Amino acid sequence: KLGPDGKVETRTIVHPMTSATMKVHRSALSACWTAAVDRGYAKANPWRQTRVAKGQEFVARLLTLDEVRRIVAHTPPQVRPLIEFVAETGLRLGEAQALTWQHVAKGFGQIVVARSKAGRARRVPTTARARAILSERWERHGVPMKGPDVVFNALGRSYGWSLYRRACIAAGVGRGVRIHDLRHFVGTSLAQAGVPIPT
Repeated sequence: KLGPDGKVETRTIVHPMTSATMKVHRSALSACWTAAVDRGYAKANPWRQTRVAKGQEFVARLLTLDEVRRIVAHTPPQVRPLIEFVAETGLRLGEAQALTWQHVAKGFGQIVVARSKAGRARRVPTTARARAILSERWERHGVPMKGPDVVFNALGRSYGWSLYRRACIAAGVGRGVRIHDLRHFVGTSLAQAGVPIPT
């Protein structure tokens, strides 16, 4: 807004939302204002100049194989296959939960992540344990009457996180270990085994 001296005044709004959520809201508002400009209801889109500060950057916790095994062992049975599968494949939690049987290769040797963060599909080879998890899930599999034929049961984000956090504490790993740190575990394990970074 304009101040008493006619100069533009700006102010910083501190909000409890994460920066990622604020960016989503900013994009939605910007799209609405663009539509208003296109229709002649507004002269300019004020959201084009709006910037959202970078969010909190988390330091990845580099888990050891022993720590991952203890976390999996302490994870409740209803979410253990999903958590262990993420620890075996390096998938993001959302990618694992969106995995359908249509994208699992015969023999369970490979899966396809149809929608990734980068916006393109990718093929992921599976480990012996990941194949065993898929085989166990397939034996108890029933085709749903409606909706996607997912490999893992739907799990609420906060519910799954609370179960995982309790498992980490019970395993003696401590607080602050994210499910995403299992993805970093896979990456660092592959790097230590001599797998090229691009692979």
